[in-house]
Amino acid sequence: MAKVQKKITMRLLSFLSVLFMIGTVSCATKAPESADQASAIPTRLMNTPADYEKLGVNPDVIEEWEDGRRDDSRPGAYEWWYFDMILDDGTAVVVIFHDKDAATPDVAMSPYVQFEVTLPSGEHFHEDVKVGVEDAFFSTETCEIRLGEVASLTGDLKTYEIEIDTVNGIGAHLVLESMSSSWRPGSGYMGFGEDDVDYFTWLCAVPRGRVSGDLTVKGETREVSGFGYHDHQWGTVPPLMVWNHWFWLRQSFEDYTILVFDLVSNSSHDFVRYPFVFIQDAEGNIVFESTGDIDETGFEVLSEYDQEATGKRVPGAFTYTFRDGDKTAVYSMEATKEISAQDNYSMVPPEVRALFDQAGIHPSYTRWVGQGELELDLDGVTSKQEGDAIYEMIYIGTEYQNY
Repeated sequence: MAKVQKKITMRLLSFLSVLFMIGTVSCATKAPESADQASAIPTRLMNTPADYEKLGVNPDVIEEWEDGRRDDSRPGAYEWWYFDMILDDGTAVVVIFHDKDAATPDVAMSPYVQFEVTLPSGEHFHEDVKVGVEDAFFSTETCEIRLGEVASLTGDLKTYEIEIDTVNGIGAHLVLESMSSSWRPGSGYMGFGEDDVDYFTWLCAVPRGRVSGDLTVKGETREVSGFGYHDHQWGTVPPLMVWNHWFWLRQSFEDYTILVFDLVSNSSHDFVRYPFVFIQDAEGNIVFESTGDIDETGFEVLSEYDQEATGKRVPGAFTYTFRDGDKTAVYSMEATKEISAQDNYSMVPPEVRALFDQAGIHPSYTRWVGQGELELDLDGVTSKQEGDAIYEMIYIGTEYQNY
């Protein structure tokens, strides 16, 4: 499972690197306050008519410009376009176009593309291809990024093309063709603070797509094919500072694809929960969705175990029940194997752990292989599907069950 573990680690690099940012700028970084230290900072999903008008977002249609540049290079803001791909031979590829390193969002723009290849043998290759600001172009009208002559990304929600010149023996020309429909929760924004002064976002541009093209490894180029995923995020708040935990699950069955992104804010934000879910049929049509109405979501932990790597109690099996009128989706997951368990608390210097202790947090990350089962009732038409899936838990706090 080495190839999967490395791939997943890179999936979260931009999130978990914030841990080390706190260590290096601790004098200027304030730890989150607990609920009894200060009044809760408001947070909400931005999905009112006024929000859509303010942001210029169509509530009914995801438009091509939404996967273009959404923020700017001002201090505190960050943005990335994320792709992961599993090729038919088991090779894992991760490509992330960044406007700057999310570990240091207060600096000016510093564009680069993060490129990862992990072979079925577990052999791993990593390059960060950087260019000067003057050589970078980010379109606000469509997904078009050009990093000088060394890397580019173009896409229109349907087809994406990635070009990365060969550096130290690895390079790529890859095409991702969507087999699904783009989705976002509400406007895509979760606002934090008065007047939503800060925000965290998520646009799932390609939940599932077909991959083709050429991949160069060790200087040798070969044709490849497989399946992939693409999302786009930007924001002004480091995830470590606003979330208690989240679950991220994505699974494709024969007839349906489901994606669950269940986020719970931390004590400073009153443990507000955002249980997002959408389900698409084999043709990519959305047949079920929820933008986080907690009254229509049930979450039951069926078993737990003490995790050796982190010393924390984590779920072994759980079930979600989502309801939307006469439609119901029951999604159950049972862990069968840990493939990555990281105690991020122990990975940082003592002075950073002291900040974590002050904030009452113990950051960790786990990725499992599990057995997923989906029971769907779409207006009286029922179906049941099951199979293996890989899912993750970002666990920043010390308790998850009560929220």
